[in-house]
Amino acid sequence: MAGRKSKNKGVRSASTSDDKDRHTTDIKAMFSDILKEIKELKEQNDNFRERKLNNQTYTTPGKKKNIIIKSKDLNGDPPSEINTKVKNILQKLDYTGEYKKATYIGKDRLNNGIVRVELGKMEDKINILKKKINLKGDDCYVDPDLTRQEREIQQKIRRARDERERQHCKSGLPKTTHK
Repeated sequence: MAGRKSKNKGVRSASTSDDKDRHTTDIKAMFSDILKEIKELKEQNDNFRERKLNNQTYTTPGKKKNIIIKSKDLNGDPPSEINTKVKNILQKLDYTGEYKKATYIGKDRLNNGIVRVELGKMEDKINILKKKINLKGDDCYVDPDLTRQEREIQQKIRRARDERERQHCKSGLPKTTHK
């Protein structure tokens, strides 16, 4: 009987070593699969971060105090002339404070010159935007400086509002007023 036990132990150890080898290769295969998945997830995360940075989902800190002025008078003039024209426009809005910088950006589809004005305080921006109604009839427009995504959102809101107004007009309901 003692001989049988030793034979069984030898068989067991041989099969145990084969099992260990199989388990080791299985574990190595699973480990390599896990490493591949981790690498793919890291790449997806990096791509997501790049897309998020490119989309600029939130207002960038530099744009918070900026305004955009569009006018036929603002063309590709030298910076000194642009500064005087911007000062004249801001004076029409009863703004006597100083601004940091006025940068000519280009022209829009209506051939208006576009200038970005960097203001010193957020309160200045709010006051200018409140008084922009004073420019009515001057063919001059003042808007907040928005990111591309914020402009797209505003455009969707305007389209939805216009569509709702068209539906009200067709149904005979009174037109809604906007402030």
